[in-house]
Amino acid sequence: MDVFVSWRDITYEEIRRAGSGGVGNVSFALATTGPNKGVVFAVKIFSPASREKEEWKQAFMREVHVLRDCNHPAIVKIFDEGVNEDGRPFFVMESLPVTLWEALKADSLDTISRVRIVMQLLSALDYLSRRDPYIVHRDIKPKNIFLKGETCVLGDFGLVFQDVDSAANAQIQGTIPAMPQMYRTPELVDFHVTGRKPPPASDVFQLGLVAAELFTRKNPLRPGGPKTPVQLEPLTELPDPFGEIIKARLEEMLVIKTDGRQPASRLLPLWIDLHRTMVRRHDRRGPELVQLKRATNSRVENVPLIPAGDTIDDEFGAGVYD
Repeated sequence: MDVFVSWRDITYEEIRRAGSGGVGNVSFALATTGPNKGVVFAVKIFSPASREKEEWKQAFMREVHVLRDCNHPAIVKIFDEGVNEDGRPFFVMESLPVTLWEALKADSLDTISRVRIVMQLLSALDYLSRRDPYIVHRDIKPKNIFLKGETCVLGDFGLVFQDVDSAANAQIQGTIPAMPQMYRTPELVDFHVTGRKPPPASDVFQLGLVAAELFTRKNPLRPGGPKTPVQLEPLTELPDPFGEIIKARLEEMLVIKTDGRQPASRLLPLWIDLHRTMVRRHDRRGPELVQLKRATNSRVENVPLIPAGDTIDDEFGAGVYD
């Protein structure tokens, strides 16, 4: 098991590996010294060791820089960082073992919880879009969204934009994947072809794909390559009293043309109103919805409203990781 010693001379002892990606491996680790001694964290460490992968290391450090400066409850939080003995950087973040992807497979979410997830992620996107320079996550998918009680957290900023000129140059050289395969956006396709900087609207569309899958159990994106224009299948009808308005909210996020798509700041109040209306309606209807009412205040179990299926989310350019 690895031991990580941070710049602050705090020791973290690895408990087990949690997963691996293109530029970093994640482990759960126990803080054995320092003010948070006894607390379990997640440690992400840069994985490629070759000097030929300098662009990837820059991308890893860009993730550290962005997360260090972010302060939003729906964005993963960094607590510490350092460099291990062989010179690979790492950072320490909150431990978030449950992903939205796992919750979809288990079908453990009711409709109100699903609305709440979208609402909180829109709040995170609104925050990122207001940063200077603005931040584009560009890898929003169920495996990068983590659930923590009634809240959710957007994580894995490994493809993040902030130093957009540098990122665009790296992408054209083919050294960093352009987008997740089944969550590509019109702006990311354009970026892959021309190198044009993706705006925050790209994240809104990507979240729309996740939200559509969340409510309909089907990703509406038609398969294609990184240069294939984005096309969508029509959204299915939702068997829910609020299905019509939920569908309308989803379609607002999935407008193909960038200038026709509302920003997160405009969409967020609409989802807040929807959430408020749903909670009030359930409160008025009384005992027959006690289980659903309980869902607004605590973790929900055995409330299968809309079944969820598996997701294909392999990334274009994954071969560069080998």
